[in-house]
Amino acid sequence: MSDSAHTHPTAPGFVWILASFAAFAVVTVLVQSNFGNDISDPAAKGRLENKKEILEAQTALVAKMNLVQGKSAESLTKAVETIKAMKPTTSTIAVPGSPTQLKQAAAAAVPAASPTAPAAPATTPVVPAPVTAPATTPTVPVPAPKPAAPPAPVTAPVVPPSPAAPAK
Repeated sequence: MSDSAHTHPTAPGFVWILASFAAFAVVTVLVQSNFGNDISDPAAKGRLENKKEILEAQTALVAKMNLVQGKSAESLTKAVETIKAMKPTTSTIAVPGSPTQLKQAAAAAVPAASPTAPAAPATTPVVPAPVTAPATTPTVPVPAPKPAAPPAPVTAPVVPPSPAAPAK
């Protein structure tokens, strides 16, 4: 029978690994809390000044637009009413491949009659000239060239192993 009190032999090692990870986490937190706010980048001061200027400019623009958190509903409803008052218009931009774009392409392909070109007189009928085929000798179709055969795979010669000497 098996001994139920017997533990796996690697269990203490696993516990030590978990404890080392936890200890590393504690040391990291302590170091970051004591020395984490130190700015060692020489360009960081300029970046912080730039960030401060940008935040001030954004705050000024928000105040100019009368957008205050919790009190901007009036300005936004005015903007919505302005948008609703606009008349809808048709767009001249067509999505490539759409039926509208295909119609526009077909219309552009057909040349429109120029208003300055004189119209053909209606009283003179146009009779097409008879078309005669030139006398040529019938040509035999040339067969297409055969595709090139794939190159044969190069294989190394297989040398059978030599028999081993009998053991004495």
